[in-house]
Amino acid sequence: MKMFENEHDALNTALSWLVAEELIDVVKPRRLVQTVALNSIHNQSKAYLVVMPVLEVCEYLAEEVVVIREGKLSKYNELQEKMAKMEAESPFLKDVSKEE
Repeated sequence: MKMFENEHDALNTALSWLVAEELIDVVKPRRLVQTVALNSIHNQSKAYLVVMPVLEVCEYLAEEVVVIREGKLSKYNELQEKMAKMEAESPFLKDVSKEE
């Protein structure tokens, strides 16, 4: 857990951790940031706490990432096949993709 004075720093820390752990496909940074109401002795009214998941949760999320990425890869491959078919049926499309 890490405490921050502003939400921006907390969200950036959460995002960095999720990217490093390759969990960004299944968890949004905001889900790891909690707002903490401070009492009157502090100079500010609230702080932001970044809560990192425990190992078991990270392992579960990693499994979810695999499933999501397999789905994305499958869809990508289908689109590649459709593009190849379209290019075979319409040769001018090969030139269009090279221009971009």
